[in-house]
Amino acid sequence: MLKIPGIYRPPGLEETSVGQPPADLFALGCVFLEMSTVLCGRKVRDFEAYRADSEGDIAYRNTLPKALEWLSQLNMNGFEGKDRLLGIIREMTDPDAKRRPTALKVAQTLQQCKNRNGTLFIGECAA
Repeated sequence: MLKIPGIYRPPGLEETSVGQPPADLFALGCVFLEMSTVLCGRKVRDFEAYRADSEGDIAYRNTLPKALEWLSQLNMNGFEGKDRLLGIIREMTDPDAKRRPTALKVAQTLQQCKNRNGTLFIGECAA
């Protein structure tokens, strides 16, 4: 297991702690927030500015309500399964580790989320 970078570290996980699956899923959910931002034609730096607190902190554990507010405002027209995608990201970033989904549930949900070009976030790797 690796240490999770501070920006992606979930609530309750100490800086010196090594991540476990619920923490890893929180971190991945944060990355999916950023990927959704880019897929919708927005810039990650604008997302960071939107969620930053008064001291400039952009760590998700401290700015999660603003991050999820941003997600709900993204224009995801054309994405089949938009509600499933938003739902799984919200579950992955739940402050309570016990309520986060399993990796299997995340993968199954993402397989159902598509954009105009096919699957979103996951698919077969190019050989």
